[in-house]
Amino acid sequence: IITHVSGFSDITKPQIAYFVSYIFVFSFFVIIYIPITRSKLLSILREKAGHMSEKTRRTHHSLAQALTIHAVLPIVVTIAMIVLTVAQETYDLHSITIERLEFDFAIMPALVNPVLILYFVQPYRM
Repeated sequence: IITHVSGFSDITKPQIAYFVSYIFVFSFFVIIYIPITRSKLLSILREKAGHMSEKTRRTHHSLAQALTIHAVLPIVVTIAMIVLTVAQETYDLHSITIERLEFDFAIMPALVNPVLILYFVQPYRM
């Protein structure tokens, strides 16, 4: 089933298809959860805005932006993985290279998140 170091030889096999389907279904629950949580966070910040200094308000707004972008990254990864999976199924491309691309997309949040923290969190800016 698994070839070389990473990648599946054929995504149409039942075990592999089940695994990939699980990843996609779980991701959609996360996608639904993000806007709900973000709206609750922003409403709490609006309620407490009168009790905060301008600097604290800007810091909280910046952190809310960073958290939103962090939360959206799985959506981007899921869309990229769906596109690659559909391309495999539509064009009958069962390539280990395409499977490795999915792994490359999957690690993207781990590479982007530290940069986002450095950009959005005020104490880390230079």
